[in-house]
Amino acid sequence: MAIATIRNSIIVFLKADANVTALCAAANIDYGLDRDLLTSYLPKSIRVVQAGIDSEKLVSFSGTQSFEEPDAFTIIAFREFESTDTAKTVEDWASDMTYAVRNCFRKNITLGGTVRKVQIGRSLFLTHATKAKVRMILTEIMAIKRVQAA
Repeated sequence: MAIATIRNSIIVFLKADANVTALCAAANIDYGLDRDLLTSYLPKSIRVVQAGIDSEKLVSFSGTQSFEEPDAFTIIAFREFESTDTAKTVEDWASDMTYAVRNCFRKNITLGGTVRKVQIGRSLFLTHATKAKVRMILTEIMAIKRVQAA
């Protein structure tokens, strides 16, 4: 299965999840990163970024056996806050967004049958290096698919 198919399934499920779209409009959920993050993805957006195959977790077998192939993705949620927003507002958004994204994949562990399972990794909460009002949450996910060995 092509990695683009898996990526598109991730986007479909994020856009269909009411908790996610309550925090970021479905129209602002897509894939890839533009060179200018500060103008392209603000004030709110979610991007799905393909991180490739996790070769450390790739287990292969010889002959006609099947093996599991993990495709790694990072879900990045962006939000620009106003100078009047409090630290509590920022923390509440980070908690709500992290919960919504993680819960979306807990509910859709196979992405509608696209993959065997989704493993949710860590989430990181970051402040943009040059624009302190911009916050990002990065959530790692691993889409595990079954592949038939040649």
